[in-house]
Amino acid sequence: MAKHRGALVWSEHVDAAASSGLSKAAYCRQHGLNYKTFLRWIDRLAASSAPAVGQSLVPLSVAAPRLDEQPLRLQVGTDVVLVVPRGIDAGWLGEVLRAAAC
Repeated sequence: MAKHRGALVWSEHVDAAASSGLSKAAYCRQHGLNYKTFLRWIDRLAASSAPAVGQSLVPLSVAAPRLDEQPLRLQVGTDVVLVVPRGIDAGWLGEVLRAAAC
């Protein structure tokens, strides 16, 4: 008949085996434990003692994008360079580029 042991007993065996200096298989033979069951309990106990990974909110501060002092240099074609300040209205710039393409 199989011997049923609880988690506390298996935990004690796992700790004792670790400090015994014996291999896991030798410890199991010496104490009449099923080796495969012993390995399953090692995994089960390790999983239950692993720290829980929780989720939490971390406060963030979002800074406004920094606009460099250097202007944007846009090369249009091979011989035209358009220099515009950063932060320029994209719609206006699009109109200028469309007009220049005509």
